[in-house]
Amino acid sequence: MNQKIRKKEAYKPIWESLDEHKTPVWFEDAKFGIMITWGPYSVPAWAPKIEMDVDSFIKKGEWYKTHPYSEWYIRVMREKDSPTWEYHVRHYGKDFKYDDFIPMFKAESWDPEKWASLFKEAGAKYVILVAQHGDGFSLWPSKFTERNAAQMGPHRDIVGDLTKAVRKQGLKMGLYHPTTYSWWHPDYPGENFVRYTHNSIKELIDLYRPSILWGDTPCGLEDGFGLGIEHWRSKELIAYFYNQAENPEEVAVNNRWGIDEEGKFHGDFDTPEYRIRKEITERKWETCRGIGNSFAYNQNEGPEDYLSTFELVKMLVDIVSKNGNLLLDIGPKADGTIPEIQVQRLREMGQWLKINSEAIYGTRPWIVAEEIADKRINVRYTKKGDYVYAILFEWPGEKVELKLVRARENSIIQMLGVDETLEWRQDENKLTIKIPDKRPCRFAYTFKIPQPEPFSKFWRLQLRKQFRFINF
Repeated sequence: MNQKIRKKEAYKPIWESLDEHKTPVWFEDAKFGIMITWGPYSVPAWAPKIEMDVDSFIKKGEWYKTHPYSEWYIRVMREKDSPTWEYHVRHYGKDFKYDDFIPMFKAESWDPEKWASLFKEAGAKYVILVAQHGDGFSLWPSKFTERNAAQMGPHRDIVGDLTKAVRKQGLKMGLYHPTTYSWWHPDYPGENFVRYTHNSIKELIDLYRPSILWGDTPCGLEDGFGLGIEHWRSKELIAYFYNQAENPEEVAVNNRWGIDEEGKFHGDFDTPEYRIRKEITERKWETCRGIGNSFAYNQNEGPEDYLSTFELVKMLVDIVSKNGNLLLDIGPKADGTIPEIQVQRLREMGQWLKINSEAIYGTRPWIVAEEIADKRINVRYTKKGDYVYAILFEWPGEKVELKLVRARENSIIQMLGVDETLEWRQDENKLTIKIPDKRPCRFAYTFKIPQPEPFSKFWRLQLRKQFRFINF
């Protein structure tokens, strides 16, 4: 369906209509976004220090007792004898209620302009703020609940102030709101809760006009323990969001709005959590995760629990090579400052992207995502226009041999960040490139290769065996 025609019509709250919406080109091009998880749970800022593995949690039946996300504090503190319950009783006492944290969530050092500038420096193209999480505390002056940041805690319009700052930096702004779960609403999961959720999300849409509406569904729905998508009326919210947009083709929703009767997720892009896909997929996807093992700040985590900048860059490159985006979460402290280790990671990612941005932004997957070159060097491929980019995770030394690219005669091959043309030689089954003397960055080095010729017959056969879904 032509989007220009669709603008004159209303998206209807049925999947046949909503599925006609296409993922915006800007989102396809962006590759890297920042999520922010921040609220009263940032006061205790505590969760058990364990690696996130959704599958193992479910199998062991320990989903709530040992959950590593500190933003789940309100839920996990209710599990008697859980590590979070023990921490809460020890530090605050058994009579200290979750809402007693709200006056302590002051955001007294918060500077939205400084945040937005950091996100720009990091190379992010869009920002997703958790406007409300399962604790039900709204970060905007909502008329549907008194538990909001304008009347309590910070006494500020967190959503509004950050939205202005982010857009001032030229970045897209998106908002997260839970769609089918709550740990505080007295009527959950009844009709009054559904009505409240619809009013709350529509209020966010009308006030702030986000570019992305990021809904969230609890794991239980995926396992068949929920009430079904018709109960939550998710399709009505998605249609409302599309229809209110000045340019519906410029907005997007994720896929976490509940599963349909056939067990299928909808939306403009998929959102695996703390997971990375192993192959190129035609459907757009976005991995979301924290720099550590929690989304919100977890004071129980140390430097050893955070991914290094090298690991984050490798993750970004790998995701982009397979048609994904990386939505990297930060967890500010209750006072509004971002932990220094998180600031460092973002700045260092920005430094890498300044040199290698051409191989990331606006690219699309090549016909294959990866190979292992000589010396066991991991390589990822992206494509843009007439060029293929080969990104090496390790420094190869004097030369590297690539087996899946075949350079055209008289091609000019370059390394991004190096102001010289590289010497190369094409043999029957490998491309050998001489490496420059000086490294342009600390890790992950990019070769820019003019559109290579088709693979040799030998490698065509090998690739057919490995990637049967590709038509060579």
